[in-house]
Amino acid sequence: MFSPIYCAAGCGRLAITGSKLCAPHSADVKAEEIRICNLIKQETDVRDMNAPYMRFENEDFSGRRFYACNFKNSFFSACDFSNCSMQLTLFNFADFYNCSFKQTNLEFLSFAGARLQQVCFENSDLVNINYGGASIVNCSFNNSGMYNSRFINADMVCVSLVNCDIKRTNFIMSQRKNVSFKTSNTGEAIFEILE
Repeated sequence: MFSPIYCAAGCGRLAITGSKLCAPHSADVKAEEIRICNLIKQETDVRDMNAPYMRFENEDFSGRRFYACNFKNSFFSACDFSNCSMQLTLFNFADFYNCSFKQTNLEFLSFAGARLQQVCFENSDLVNINYGGASIVNCSFNNSGMYNSRFINADMVCVSLVNCDIKRTNFIMSQRKNVSFKTSNTGEAIFEILE
């Protein structure tokens, strides 16, 4: 995982990669966001990046490989992660609006408590992904493999999971309104606690 270097201001938050401060204590957070975007775009393999509490808008991060990164509490609007591969990456309590994760290979990610609106995960492999407590609105997971992922206590509104492999995917205590599981293997998913 990313190296735990704490903010020099003593707040207990992790410092941004390449900085001694966290985003809330940075004198110029916009410059830090530009620097982090440039780092991501310069590398095909993005490893051990720590970039929580940052804002990313209209960015093309497609085709990258992310490993052991931290984007907790960050904001993403109109960002493209298509054709990315990600492992062990944290997006807890992050906000995503109008973003694409099409044709991605994601393993062991956490979107716990995140807000996802108009996000597309179509034609992807989503293995062991945690969406626990997330708000998921107007999103599509169509034609994706979602083995052993968790939507526990998630709030799902107008979500499409058409033709998905949801074997061992856990939906316990999730709130679901206008959610389509058409041609998905719902018999192999978990919707209630078994005694």
